[in-house]
Amino acid sequence: MSDRRLILARHGMSPLIGSSDRTRPLSDDGRLEAELLGQQLLELGWWPQIALVSDAQRTQETWETLLDASGASIDEVAILPDLYQASPERILAILEDVLGQQQTALVLAHNPGISEAASWASGIRIGMGTGNAALLHHPTMTDWTAVATTGGNWRLVDFLRPVPR
Repeated sequence: MSDRRLILARHGMSPLIGSSDRTRPLSDDGRLEAELLGQQLLELGWWPQIALVSDAQRTQETWETLLDASGASIDEVAILPDLYQASPERILAILEDVLGQQQTALVLAHNPGISEAASWASGIRIGMGTGNAALLHHPTMTDWTAVATTGGNWRLVDFLRPVPR
């Protein structure tokens, strides 16, 4: 494969009170965002072979809801504590360390790191609301271990906002 596709997504909406940050669940709106995002990814032909998901409760629930709503299957899912509140540099390092030969990968994490990673990759300022996803394509990258050197060279193919605010 001579190209790579990267989906950078933010978890669905979650209540700001009632739990510690890491254990906050999805709200009803967050579940709807995740359902719609899963359906959109499948409809657009952007279903990942691998998903890298923060271990926070709201991110895991976003992934589970997204997966259920799509009705699709996936080759591999990694629940990674290091994605919780990760910086864009850490997100890139995780991509380099974890990914193999998969063409399409999904990273499901938190702001500000996920927005900053999408902005860095595309060279365009991208602000990710809850449940949003940036679909990025790199036409010539053949190896995920080179991802940290490709800033500004990813083409923003689409930006998904499943529930208008």
